[in-house]
Amino acid sequence: MRATLESAVWWRRTPDAETTLVCIGHAGAGAAPFYSWRDTLVDGVDLCAIRLPGRETRLASPPLDSMAAVVGEVLDAVAARATRRYAFFGHCSGAIIAFETARAVRRLGLAPPDRLLLTPHPAPVTLSAARAEAEGRLQEELRARLVRLGATDTAVLANPELFALVRPALEADLRLVDEYEYCREAPLEVPITLFVGAREREYLSVDADQWAVEAAPGLEVVEVPTSHVFAGAAWTELARFVGAALCGTRRAELTNSSEPVRGGP
Repeated sequence: MRATLESAVWWRRTPDAETTLVCIGHAGAGAAPFYSWRDTLVDGVDLCAIRLPGRETRLASPPLDSMAAVVGEVLDAVAARATRRYAFFGHCSGAIIAFETARAVRRLGLAPPDRLLLTPHPAPVTLSAARAEAEGRLQEELRARLVRLGATDTAVLANPELFALVRPALEADLRLVDEYEYCREAPLEVPITLFVGAREREYLSVDADQWAVEAAPGLEVVEVPTSHVFAGAAWTELARFVGAALCGTRRAELTNSSEPVRGGP
């Protein structure tokens, strides 16, 4: 592993933390989206967000062009944690990076994460099986694709100068997904929790079973009361559900105390 730890951004780090949540954002995102989680996550959790090259303070560095290189950056953050326990949170395409990093941890004989916490994204085997369609996705107009996926801030898409700054990282991350090759291995001995909002329910009927086969302890599906893809207030609400799953809070108590959240503008 590299000596530099530029990839690890610690939004919360306390001496009495019991576990570390390592967060990986959607295509083109860095560590900034997780800043708002620092006051929302339950106590006892350190918050580490991944900032890959080509974004935010690393904008001058070329984006990484292979899954192995991206996984290496996330492993640096895992090595830098102060707690014995940790878990991965992967948002959208970050789900695939979290999954592949967990596999790399196993191959290296390192302590595994307690859990993979993911938002909906096509499962690894499904994604790889669709590689024949990758050329068409790569040629799709980038803005149209990002609008369809729904994770990128519309203000970024509408600002030509800002969009030009983040475009290289967006293209690199989407290429990682489009060119992803799934290699069959034994299921992870790590449970997976999948957080879904109303918009993802159709997806679940197609892909949840494929995620389930990757986790020997099984897959847990948690519905978050939001009408959008975890935007706006729903993003902060998601942090509460992630913390609950991470620390074993009773889901019924959290759900009963939550009002439905409307995401988006």
